[in-house]
Amino acid sequence: MLSTSTFLALAMQCAASVHPDTTHEVARVESGFNPYAIAEIIPKVKRKPGDKGVVSYFPESKEAALKIVKNIELRNHRYSVGLMQITSTNFAKFGTTAEKMFDPCENLKV
Repeated sequence: MLSTSTFLALAMQCAASVHPDTTHEVARVESGFNPYAIAEIIPKVKRKPGDKGVVSYFPESKEAALKIVKNIELRNHRYSVGLMQITSTNFAKFGTTAEKMFDPCENLKV
């Protein structure tokens, strides 16, 4: 997990066009400042009644995060990753990958 001061320094460097308070709040809510946070999006047809349709993972390393992503992709599920929880369906649009999105600066740039 990134400290507030580290996060704000990254935000000002990597997402200069967005106010730091905005990026701070998005990252706080979406990932808890964990650069390896992952949210697996369960398809509606596979959800149980009352299920919110999201499974959250908070691995402690990039390697562990990549293993989780690989398993999610094998299930053909969508997912969001990193500080700002960038959704896998947007990777192609921004010319990126899950691995790149685990880099805090790259995630903030998107």
